Amino acid sequence: MIVAVTNQKGGIGKTTTCLNLAACAAQEGKRTLMIDLDPQGNLTKTFLQLQEDDLSIYHLLCRETPLISILKETSIKDLYLVPADISLAGLERAEGEFKSPYRLHTKLLPFMHDFDPIIIDTPPTLGMLTVSAMTAANRLLVPIQPSFYPLQGTNDLLATYQHVKEKLNPTLELLGVLITMYDPRTTIAKEALAEIQNAFGNKVLDTIIHRNVKIEESPAAGQSILTYAPKSKAAQEYRAAYRELMDRA
Repeated sequence: MIVAVTNQKGGIGKTTTCLNLAACAAQEGKRTLMIDLDPQGNLTKTFLQLQEDDLSIYHLLCRETPLISILKETSIKDLYLVPADISLAGLERAEGEFKSPYRLHTKLLPFMHDFDPIIIDTPPTLGMLTVSAMTAANRLLVPIQPSFYPLQGTNDLLATYQHVKEKLNPTLELLGVLITMYDPRTTIAKEALAEIQNAFGNKVLDTIIHRNVKIEESPAAGQSILTYAPKSKAAQEYRAAYRELMDRA
């Protein structure tokens, strides 16, 4: 299973969700691959600082470098990473074959049986990189923070999903919508949660990820929430979200 984790709004816990769901899979003994497709490289920075001459996803997509040469082991057993840095931003302006939305899909095909799941972290845009991720994936996961601004782009996100499914990748299915950074003390969060549930129906996971300082601290410590605070409510919530997603998959 290849999962694209997508939302064009930044700061809603997308990268954190990729990290912690991948860590859940790895802890189950699944050989799991994370692909950082965001030029900001925040998922990469959780585990390593790329140097100028280090290989990254850019070299996979633009320079015919094999994936096995780019693959990085992480501090978590069975969890691997294809890193990214700012050079990836140049792909949005690429021409010719590098502009093809199928390029990532083609590069991943030989490795689909080596890793399961493969989780792709996308940039906070609906540009070429996000479309490439959706074209390579067979499942789409949408994290949404229940507040005013993250709801505004929902229609654009769904339109992009429908376009990719109809024109580029008919196997792509919406796996679920995950509520992140929920603060039940605020009225706006409760109202937004009701809106999301009304809009997406049973695609919204029962599990909700509450706002928790431990989640914010863990990437800075180079860890998932599962190892940084394994008994925390946040760790319990991500484990529950993972199980719910696997049941749907």
